[in-house]
Amino acid sequence: MGAEAEKGYDKDLEIKRLAEALNNEDYFEFEKDGRIYVLSDAKDYNTYLKTQEVVLSTKKIGGGPDGKTIIYGLTKNEAKMLEKDPKAQGAAQKMFEGKLRGMDKDFFGVVLDSDTYFVFSSWKDVEAFKASGTATGFRDASPDGRGVVYVGAASKPASLSERFTKAQAK
Repeated sequence: MGAEAEKGYDKDLEIKRLAEALNNEDYFEFEKDGRIYVLSDAKDYNTYLKTQEVVLSTKKIGGGPDGKTIIYGLTKNEAKMLEKDPKAQGAAQKMFEGKLRGMDKDFFGVVLDSDTYFVFSSWKDVEAFKASGTATGFRDASPDGRGVVYVGAASKPASLSERFTKAQAK
């Protein structure tokens, strides 16, 4: 194998390694200033709440409903992967576009729709919500005064409520 072929092989191997970290345990989707934000990392969501900025992102201009721009958050590894392969996608984009499912175990998702946070512990519930636009569950109020629906819960789920409160902390 020549030096160039070996470099190509090493590059492909590195891309595969970076892609192996699926980062599909969290999902956050919200709209602000006519843009849709999609994040797959709780730390990035918390940083956004504090700074109103997504540190690492890729944009799909006109890619959302009604031609809205979608801003997909990226982890450091995903950003490195995109540097090497511009056609690659991060977990947030894959999840939003239905190419990657959320984890079956310990999944946590928040979708802000109008003035209500829909909080999920199941990716199937996120998919159903996105398909129908509605979801039922235990209703509560958030610290910022918006409504909260813990999707699928008959009573306030302690661990899910705790994760939501932690995610919303500024």
